Amino acid sequence: MRVQRGRDGSPIADVGLRVVSAVSATSRRAAIRAAEWRVRRVGIDYHVDVEGHFYSVRYRFARSEVEVRLTGRTVEIFVKGERIAVHMRGSGNGKYTTLADHMPSSHRRYADLDHRPYP
Repeated sequence: MRVQRGRDGSPIADVGLRVVSAVSATSRRAAIRAAEWRVRRVGIDYHVDVEGHFYSVRYRFARSEVEVRLTGRTVEIFVKGERIAVHMRGSGNGKYTTLADHMPSSHRRYADLDHRPYP
């Protein structure tokens, strides 16, 4: 049986295994870093501040301590291990991401109003 060798003189089969091993080790490290956890307190306005962006939770969780799981694309918010909210991750700059379902009914009435100042 003839063994093919790569440019570095090692058998081709070994080269493939080394590449797979390196990729899987890199993937494992990326998976470990893929999610970060933070502990936060929900504000009275039922929003959680995460890196300068505010994400809503149901208003009944106002002032509760929550755990926040951050990935590259999502923000998940948990209370006592139960997920209570999921949002697409937004940039900071003090912006708000609010779901209408999280608002009390008295706030929903005003959510669709035009808040531009009068001319």
